[in-house]
This record gives sequence, structure tokens and C-alpha cells, in this order.
Amino acid sequence: MYQKELLIDDRKVKINLETEIGTGKPILDMAFLQAGFRQTILSDELSADLENLNPHKFGENPFGGNEHVVMTMMEQLKKVIENHIKHYKRMLQSDLGTYVTESIVILDAYYEQVLGESFEKKKKETFQMYFNFFYKQFPPEWNK
Repeated sequence: MYQKELLIDDRKVKINLETEIGTGKPILDMAFLQAGFRQTILSDELSADLENLNPHKFGENPFGGNEHVVMTMMEQLKKVIENHIKHYKRMLQSDLGTYVTESIVILDAYYEQVLGESFEKKKKETFQMYFNFFYKQFPPEWNK
């Protein structure tokens, strides 16, 4: 079992993911995209990504509701994508998919542990919104 603890809104948010038998790599469950779809990632890489994606504060929405949480996470995702592009001079579609999925993992844990709500029904919609928003901004040569 892969475990990572993040501090968000001064609360501990625990990320728990299954690991692949034999390799011990954490498994990113992407069943919200396609039934049974899973991806493995190195533990160190996942830990670094989660630290970089951690928004540290979602705060409260003065107008009620939790829509601001998804938008705050999107802003943090944008920063991570920009840093990746600065470093590698490109963003592969698979890299974007991984970052977006890791963002969903954080949102899922935050909704459940801090807000006391399920994020399950919003996973696919949020993934598609994040992925499509950023992917459409890529230069044409990256879309091969």
C-alpha cells in the first residue's frame, strides 16, 4: 500500500493507493475514464508530483458550495504543467493525463476526509474539464 500525507487547510489528508504486486509501484486507478484502466508510477515520482500539486489551501467559499475546490486545484495543476514545460520544453499527452489523475486523487481524498462528501460522481467530469482545457492549449506539434 502506498501512503502519502498532505497538509491542506491545516488538516492532514491521507492518500492511500494500491500497489502493483511484484513491483510495489503505486497504481493510479483511472476507471472513471474506462473500466479497468489503471496506470503504475514510481513511488518517488508520485510523491514529488503530489507535493507539487498540493494547493495547501482551498479555504472556504463565501457563497457556499465547494466548486471553488475544483477551480483552486485547476490553478495548482496549471503551475505544475508550466514548470514541467519549462523543464522538458514539452508536455506529452500521457504526462498531462498523469498530472490530471493525480489531481483527482487529491480532490477525492480532500472531499472525503475534509468535506465529508463523495467526489466519485465528479471524477470523470473534472478529469475531462482539466485535460481538455490544458490539452487544447498545446502547440500542434505536441498533438502527435
